[in-house]
Amino acid sequence: FVLVSLLTGVGYDAYCVMGYAPKDVTMADQEQLICPILEEEERVRREEANRPKKVVEEALKYKIKPALKLESQFVADMAQKQRDEIEAEELKMEQEREREDAMGEE
Repeated sequence: FVLVSLLTGVGYDAYCVMGYAPKDVTMADQEQLICPILEEEERVRREEANRPKKVVEEALKYKIKPALKLESQFVADMAQKQRDEIEAEELKMEQEREREDAMGEE
């Protein structure tokens, strides 16, 4: 066992076997074994395929709400104030034209 420990410590692939061992064991041949990661991926794939449709219905239950149309009340008030000022100017100009027309007729 001491020799195996020394060889392993130096970087050699050394091990100790007592009795009889097949060549696969002594050569550490794992070609016939299935990778556990692949087994896990296959199991997950099978579970997803067998998952009931209820999960899909639950997913439809939770929908994303449409984005709110955000408008500033201040901006709306300022726009209304500007429209009112323009209307007032137009009304004032119209009244001045009417006065001028009335004075021109006299």
